[in-house]
Amino acid sequence: MNENTEQTAIESTDQQFDQGAVLTTRILGVGCPRCHVELRIGEVAGCEFAGCPQCRGMLFQQDAFGMLINHLRATTTMPPQVPTPIDLDELMVRSTCPACVLPLETHAYGGPGNSVIDTCIRCGLVWFDEGELDNLVRAPGKR
Repeated sequence: MNENTEQTAIESTDQQFDQGAVLTTRILGVGCPRCHVELRIGEVAGCEFAGCPQCRGMLFQQDAFGMLINHLRATTTMPPQVPTPIDLDELMVRSTCPACVLPLETHAYGGPGNSVIDTCIRCGLVWFDEGELDNLVRAPGKR
């Protein structure tokens, strides 16, 4: 950060996001795909995301997410957790992309762990409901 950049305050809150992520006070200007509350900028392991202060969902750029999940899996000190089966009802949830307002694609995550994620291939975004990022990080397998 250079001297001319205004620092953003980290919000002091009791809310817990996956992997110790925290929200800043910076508002993104778009609504949460689940509960429509305005998203705010957050940070986890040096990676920015957009987070919902109400449902604690997390929105990432797809390319940043790939690097983040690899880093988190390699550095976690949490013990592996056997994934629970996917709740098939989660595959039926429909939401819209907060950027382009077109439908998000809902599908099972293709890597370690059992999570249903939502992606917008047009915008290169991936949405995780609360707990889904933790599931991927704690999944057994090569770290």
